[in-house]
Amino acid sequence: MEVSATPGEAVESGQQLLRLARFDQLLARVEVPAGEQIDASPVAARVALVGRDERVLQAEPVGPVATADARTQGQAFLLRVTGNAPRVRPGMAVKAFLALPGDAQPGALAPRSAVVRYAGLTWVYLQTGEDRFERRDVVLDCPMDAGWFVPSGVSVGDRVV
Repeated sequence: MEVSATPGEAVESGQQLLRLARFDQLLARVEVPAGEQIDASPVAARVALVGRDERVLQAEPVGPVATADARTQGQAFLLRVTGNAPRVRPGMAVKAFLALPGDAQPGALAPRSAVVRYAGLTWVYLQTGEDRFERRDVVLDCPMDAGWFVPSGVSVGDRVV
């Protein structure tokens, strides 16, 4: 696969930028959301295709990107994505989850099968008694292989159904 320059980039249009022969390892350029800044380099990362949160790929941080994108002007990092699924190709939209050095965040794992989505909202049900259940709102910002890491709404030891 070849990737050519597009008008507005700092190279001549049509100039070859990259040629890939294998898709078992890809480089992903990921940008921190506009207005946010990361003070430390990531120590690990995971990548998911936008709209396919159940397929999380491991990634290794390569380092910061030397130049800013002309449109977003955001901080960016290069990640080496491993364990590539056959349908992942250059140019596809991904979202990345960066592990930063420092203290761990409190939270718990909500199994993927327990998450209820409706009208743009997400929640899980906790069993609070023999036949009592409580609905808890959760934010799904961090997918894991077995479900979602949720920083609030669920605690370690809660019975999520």
